[in-house]
Amino acid sequence: MRHHGGASMPSSVTNTSYALRRSEFTREKNRIANRLAQWLPDRCSLFMSLGTTLLAVAQALGARKELKVITNSVEAAQTLVTHAETEVILLGGHLQRRNLGVSGTGTLVAVEQYRADLCLFSVGGIDAEGNLLDYHEAEVDIVRAML
Repeated sequence: MRHHGGASMPSSVTNTSYALRRSEFTREKNRIANRLAQWLPDRCSLFMSLGTTLLAVAQALGARKELKVITNSVEAAQTLVTHAETEVILLGGHLQRRNLGVSGTGTLVAVEQYRADLCLFSVGGIDAEGNLLDYHEAEVDIVRAML
């Protein structure tokens, strides 16, 4: 990262702000979202976790018919509920100010009530060995439960 007086490596332990990530790489996120929406079958159920790329996916899913989406993302739920043929289940739990995501024990218990055909989730990064990385343990626990 360039900054006044030089350059430095970005932090590997602190994510950039959610508002900034929402506005970065929008063209790439939309391409991913549109491809996924084309591939996804009608009449399926899916878990959808948090993430700015998944917000683009939520917008693109309007092209699909008779979906059931179970999510812990308030923003994704707000987008999905505008799609007439999509049933939206918003999981309960602790609402996070930083990303309008829901997490905590209540969310984990709620996930256990459902089974879905697919799980859509994002990650903070992928290391050289192919391991999926993220920043918040509580959010990782929810994705694991969804999987």
